[in-house]
Amino acid sequence: MLQGSVLQMAHGEPDGSASAATYAACVPEWGLPAVHTQLLQELKGWIAMAPALHRQPLVALERVFEVEGSILTDASVAGLAAEHIPFLYTVVGEVFEELEPAFRRALHREAAQAEKAHEDDMRQQMGESGTDDRLEALYALENVALQRLQERQEHVLLLVEGLGEDDIAALAQ
Repeated sequence: MLQGSVLQMAHGEPDGSASAATYAACVPEWGLPAVHTQLLQELKGWIAMAPALHRQPLVALERVFEVEGSILTDASVAGLAAEHIPFLYTVVGEVFEELEPAFRRALHREAAQAEKAHEDDMRQQMGESGTDDRLEALYALENVALQRLQERQEHVLLLVEGLGEDDIAALAQ
């Protein structure tokens, strides 16, 4: 667990800009997986403490992933996050373990597809630029990275929308 909070609040709501700055500052020291896991845990805690969201678990989950996506995009870590997109899918199932197993399996399938897409993008970029340097190719793929993060956001929201009331009832408890 990191020292301090990644999620910054203002008037009971997540402050995307401040949270993004904290996120970006923590990643070099703690690594994206640790920072992102803590962010999701803090977002889960936020919805548990917000009565209006606690009573509407589907709306709460959608809000969590909107805030998460905003922070990832604003944190200027799109290239690094793109390297971790498979993790960004699977960590959702780990943090929200009370959601149905089919949801977690779908997240794992999305993670595998994201990993393949990333490797395909890297190989294509390396071939086009004539380099064997993955880091150089990664920098060149910054626009693709942002697109992959946005696709991930859309896929997670579609999976959430596919959950039924019984599937998310445990989240409201």
